[in-house]
Amino acid sequence: MAAVQETRELSHFDADQAYQAADQAFQDAGFSIWKRRPLGWIVLAKKEDGNAAITANAASRPGNLSSLTFSLESPDLTEQDLKAMVKSLFEAVTSSATS
Repeated sequence: MAAVQETRELSHFDADQAYQAADQAFQDAGFSIWKRRPLGWIVLAKKEDGNAAITANAASRPGNLSSLTFSLESPDLTEQDLKAMVKSLFEAVTSSATS
């Protein structure tokens, strides 16, 4: 079972915006959202990619600089595969700030 977790500070988002951007990034990447917790800024998602099952979540936190954490795990993929997915998700989030 491979698992990765990465947190980044987002100077251009508040916690609500980061939560919404993460939700959209998951959907754009083909994940299905199975639970949203808007008051806690948490999104739970899953994806079947070929024969690979992936479970994921995103959690946003308020503060002087809001932060966003993506956590992904899969019994079928490698840590490198999951790191690439996290990178793509963060790229989608940050590109949404400029659009």
